[in-house]
Amino acid sequence: MTQQPKISIIILNWNGLKDTLECLTSLSKITYPNYEIVVVDNGSQAEDIFKIRQKFPSLYILKNKTNLGFAEGNNVAIRRILKQGQSDYILLLNNDTVVTKNFLNHLVETAQNYQNSGALGPKIYYYRRRGKTKVIQSIGSMINLSLGKISLVKQKNNRPQAVDFVTGACLLIKTAVVKKIGLLDKRFFCVFEDADWCLRVKTAGFLILYVPRSVIYHKLGQTIKKTSPVYYYTRNLFWFEFKHANSFQLLFFLLNYFIFIFPVYFFGYLLVKKNYALWKSYTRGVLEGIFACKR
Repeated sequence: MTQQPKISIIILNWNGLKDTLECLTSLSKITYPNYEIVVVDNGSQAEDIFKIRQKFPSLYILKNKTNLGFAEGNNVAIRRILKQGQSDYILLLNNDTVVTKNFLNHLVETAQNYQNSGALGPKIYYYRRRGKTKVIQSIGSMINLSLGKISLVKQKNNRPQAVDFVTGACLLIKTAVVKKIGLLDKRFFCVFEDADWCLRVKTAGFLILYVPRSVIYHKLGQTIKKTSPVYYYTRNLFWFEFKHANSFQLLFFLLNYFIFIFPVYFFGYLLVKKNYALWKSYTRGVLEGIFACKR
């Protein structure tokens, strides 16, 4: 019997012990046979590593002294995986997810069937609605660089669909592709690093596939809530545009942003909510997005 491809699953933990343990428990029930789990602790303040090892003593755990962000935090594990040279695929998986038992089978099977695939992602439902009427949180998306928008595709059937983007909350990528396009761009820290990676996969000539039969549940933003989401989203949107948009797309994006979008934030954050801290984070993101970008 031919051995299944080996998958290295990376889970990044940052002061999220409860979520991480629930995610690891769900992974312990999957039916895919050939995988390893690498937990990266991103400078947690509590005794997260000790408690994870207590419950899952065989896990390989990497410890970062400080919070390196989603991009570089995952890169620490990716470098180790590439150096070992034993894995066919790398799976980024948020610690605030819960997986279904066959989710990985469907992702790997699709990747094997589509030889030109580079990155793949599942159907993601909201965790809080998992026992009720399920609500889709994320599926494959298309990227409009002229508007700076990422929009979910219309799900036509249960077959894999070619898309521009699958979220880093659960992203399967071939190690051969990572060797070709490089690691996650650590400058993003968090937010848009996965979109950047996906566009680099696509630019290198590989397919990005959304796999509807693969299903997970996501609590959404348990880590980003602990940072400055408005700042990072705003700054990184500009950085993402400067990195990937052509001259026409970039010009249209900037005109559209400052004519239509900026006034909405100005009116909402400053005049209506009178949230000066949020407005400060937002304007800092705009200024650093434009003037601190290394093009």
